[in-house]
Amino acid sequence: RGCNDAVQGKLELGDFERRPLNFRHAYTGISYSSERVREMLEKFGIPHKKTSPKEVARIIADGNIIGWFQGGSEYGPRALGHRSILADARRAEMTDIVNSRVKHREGFRPFAPAVLLQHAAEYFELDGPSPYMLLVAKVKLPEKVPAITHVDGTARVQTLTREDNGVFYELVEAFNEITGVPVILNTSFNDAGEPIVETPEDAMISFLRTDMDYLVLEDYIVDAKAVDKKTVAATMAADRDALIKERYERCIAKHFPGYDTEECARFIEEQNRIAEWHVRYSPKFTLENKVAAWLREGKRIMIAGTDDHTAFLKRHINRFWELDVAGIVTYQNSTEHDGAPTDHGYTACTWEDLKRDDVDEILVATYEYMFEVLHDLHADGIDKPVHAAYDSSSRNLYETLNAFPAYKVG
Repeated sequence: RGCNDAVQGKLELGDFERRPLNFRHAYTGISYSSERVREMLEKFGIPHKKTSPKEVARIIADGNIIGWFQGGSEYGPRALGHRSILADARRAEMTDIVNSRVKHREGFRPFAPAVLLQHAAEYFELDGPSPYMLLVAKVKLPEKVPAITHVDGTARVQTLTREDNGVFYELVEAFNEITGVPVILNTSFNDAGEPIVETPEDAMISFLRTDMDYLVLEDYIVDAKAVDKKTVAATMAADRDALIKERYERCIAKHFPGYDTEECARFIEEQNRIAEWHVRYSPKFTLENKVAAWLREGKRIMIAGTDDHTAFLKRHINRFWELDVAGIVTYQNSTEHDGAPTDHGYTACTWEDLKRDDVDEILVATYEYMFEVLHDLHADGIDKPVHAAYDSSSRNLYETLNAFPAYKVG
């Protein structure tokens, strides 16, 4: 009756009782039993054994990368210890190792720490819990946990309690007992461009296609060295594809009898091409249009960014070398890609030079630090027009164009 009255406009907002909704965790997805995991492992002939949080903690402490699959999958934007890839946060090299061997993404991308709540204030400038990995805090002891410390000295923290995080808490607790550090590196269980894994089959296929050392599925552990990765991954992927196809066709036949399969396939193909263009090539297109406008209007430009990114743009953006560039403010005094050329030939300037009267617009020439540069420009009250080529969905032009021999540099 209340719903009907609301629809008919008979109820006001004040007529409803307000009650807070309390969520203890975000593990709202489907859970898969140990028996279900064992059946999958046996079906595909994958060697496995039982394990425990203490054993896994020791394996991580020894420098191994772990695929970690437990309980129901997380709801929301973060992997919170149920569909995670885990590693030792004490090892500075682990950032590059996980990015290159497992995640196959840019080396600067950071990883998050999972920390026992009772120790969080020792390692991070936090004044309360952060159970959903949504709060960014300054790292107090970066020398102890370098692999999760971002270039600006911060980290996006997840705090753990025994009541809410169960076996994941037990794992980090065991790691603390072994190493004296109650923090572990945590990132989402997926490869670049792939969704986070959902089923045990998803986890196994992702594990086999990357370079993780071990996979923990509930209370079973699989050693990558004991599996014919290429063969098993191909077999499992084909089996999964067939199952998805069968379920898809059954659903379409039942609920959408007038569905045009060919029309849908054309639509998906077109949308995928559009999405790829936006992700990979729109930064080049928009920047080249901007360069043409600057040249046409006789604008003088100041660059704020990194030396290597600027050198790359000068080489590969049409007519970029013709711009009237007053100079470059090198942000963070660092480069994004080790070994990339940095000889752009522009005059080094200071942050104050960005405010010069003879500068018309500012170009942000960095991918890694783009949002930091934009933040600092705004915080400093610089009101000149600013162009930044990237957005939150696009990829670095260096990564995109360097894949083609005609563009390859380094």
